[in-house]
Amino acid sequence: MAKGRRTRLMSIARLQQLLKQADSQLHALQKRRKVLTAELADIDRQIAVLQGDRRAAAAPAGPRRRRAGRRRGGPTLPQVVTDVLTKANAPMRLKDIVAAVEAAGYQSASKDFYNVVSQTLHTREEFKNVARGVYALGGSAPNKKARKTRKAKKKT
Repeated sequence: MAKGRRTRLMSIARLQQLLKQADSQLHALQKRRKVLTAELADIDRQIAVLQGDRRAAAAPAGPRRRRAGRRRGGPTLPQVVTDVLTKANAPMRLKDIVAAVEAAGYQSASKDFYNVVSQTLHTREEFKNVARGVYALGGSAPNKKARKTRKAKKKT
């Protein structure tokens, strides 16, 4: 209660002065923290170099940046693959689909774009695996691997 009574007795000017002091202390501490963080990152880099990690020596200090991905607003990979298979009007090999998607102008930051297309074809229901490595749109080609179903024999 004593503290509450003391703040009630302070003038507005005194309270503003205390707030200004606290704000300046906060600013000074944040500035100091930034400097110390940079120094600590430099020390971490030096330790990594001494331990034999040469990549750490070349790494810039600060947050890592993500690689650029696909530009937003353009067609998605499944849309482009659907267009490619529609224009072909026949099943295509995976290698040919990848080449046609790249020729259509689709850009990806993936290091292994072949596997990205392969996973898209494998996981999406609108694409059908006609033969090993050969894909078509959902109902555009008959499945050569279709199995005949057996009728169960009735026990008599």
